[in-house]
Amino acid sequence: MTRVESFPPIVSDNSKVLILGSMPGEASLKAGQYYAHPRNAFWPIMGALFGAAPSLPYEIRVARLQAAGVALWDSLKACVRPGSLDTSITEEVGNDFPALFASYPRIAHVYFNGSKAEAAFRRHALPLLPNGSHVLTRLPSTSPAHAAMPLDAKVRAWSVMLKALAPCLALACVCAIAQPACGQTDEIQVYTGEINEPGQFSVTLHNNYTPDGRKEPDFPGGVVPDHAWNGVPEYAYGVNEWWELGAYLPVYTLARDGRPELDSVKLRTLFAMPHANERSFFYAVNFELSYNARHWEPTRFSAEMRPIVGVRFGPVDLIANPIVDFSFEGLGSLDIAPAERIAYNFSELWAVAVEHYADYGQARHLEGANGQLHELFGVVDYNGDRVQVEFGLGHGFTAASDDLVIKLMLTRVF
Repeated sequence: MTRVESFPPIVSDNSKVLILGSMPGEASLKAGQYYAHPRNAFWPIMGALFGAAPSLPYEIRVARLQAAGVALWDSLKACVRPGSLDTSITEEVGNDFPALFASYPRIAHVYFNGSKAEAAFRRHALPLLPNGSHVLTRLPSTSPAHAAMPLDAKVRAWSVMLKALAPCLALACVCAIAQPACGQTDEIQVYTGEINEPGQFSVTLHNNYTPDGRKEPDFPGGVVPDHAWNGVPEYAYGVNEWWELGAYLPVYTLARDGRPELDSVKLRTLFAMPHANERSFFYAVNFELSYNARHWEPTRFSAEMRPIVGVRFGPVDLIANPIVDFSFEGLGSLDIAPAERIAYNFSELWAVAVEHYADYGQARHLEGANGQLHELFGVVDYNGDRVQVEFGLGHGFTAASDDLVIKLMLTRVF
């Protein structure tokens, strides 16, 4: 028979309520995460109540529950159980709840995820606790084995926790919306609206190195910018005089410890005014869709819309890219990240430019000044017929920015 053991509790000094399961199922034990089965309703319910949606990385979900005052554990420390069904559990050993409640005295409410969790707690723990020390409430099981009850009905039933958590909810809301405005990027570039000629193919190697950057990731498990090298080969094809297709494959990072990581793949489509390089006023728009590793972005899929508008006064170019990033989590999650460029063209081959890159945060919660990304780059361009080079040095001016970034773009046109 299979003997299984539960996880350590997820708990903090802020915890006011404790959610108890019986024993993690096979999917959870394999993943090392609470409620990891894809059809378990626990995380969809937590998403509805606390913003800890299943689309987010596990570490962020856990952080949001902790900010809301929610702790997780199981009634049983160990048992014998073939498979994942509660009805198969035998040889139960209860967890040490007297020690837990002594260490975290603010926990006043215990909510049971289903009847087995409640029965095991009452059998093993309750006789060891003072009478009336905690408010005990059984909630509908989130297990896939109890899927007859609709999700919206389970959300309503589980929402009884909100009353007990009222003092913590303001903090939970802040944690749910206050995502960092900044992030690692594979492409430090202001788009000029110029595209490949019809039938023309090009390859651009984007390379970025951060010799002096932020020492902490933008989200749990993310890439640490300091001393990281990241980039991507970009492949572009001119479909006609106003349309270009592109792909970025693969986006990669060499972390500060030399560890290589594959980050993302992206597809893009760019619609531009024909012959933008010959016009005094020009515009275009680029759309990108990305599939991301969890260490690169908190969401598996993301997208970007990049409008491009520019004017020319003799040798001077003024170009703006008012970029909006999407994480497919509602309009409030739109991220505002514009970029601008002022360039002086010495000739058709050589130019110098100043570029500004910003990230103001999500539309529903724009960051304060020091939480925004603001980086300024000095750039030198060489624009040959077949070979193009762009080199730049950047400096950040806020705590959310990197102090020194080097970028190098190498393009070969075929």
